[in-house]
Amino acid sequence: MSVDKKSELKIRAIENGTVIDHITANKSLHILKILLPNTITGIIKCTNSKCITNYANEPIAPKFNVINNHPPVVRCHYCEKLIKTEDIEKQFE
Repeated sequence: MSVDKKSELKIRAIENGTVIDHITANKSLHILKILLPNTITGIIKCTNSKCITNYANEPIAPKFNVINNHPPVVRCHYCEKLIKTEDIEKQFE
């Protein structure tokens, strides 16, 4: 599974707990903390080799439920494998 550069940048920003401060004409308009959605589909891969999403003959996109936003921790929707930040980062090296 390949991840485009835009998706990778989004994930890197979320991993770091990025705060966006939108400034226009030297006035701060919005301060937003980036949070993960409740579910993530198709961006990262399950690290469980026996997960149904890792079988070539099963056209199922990986889906994860977010357990923690910072640091990011997700659980596979299908096999319930817990995926920690380190495992997520390895997929983008």
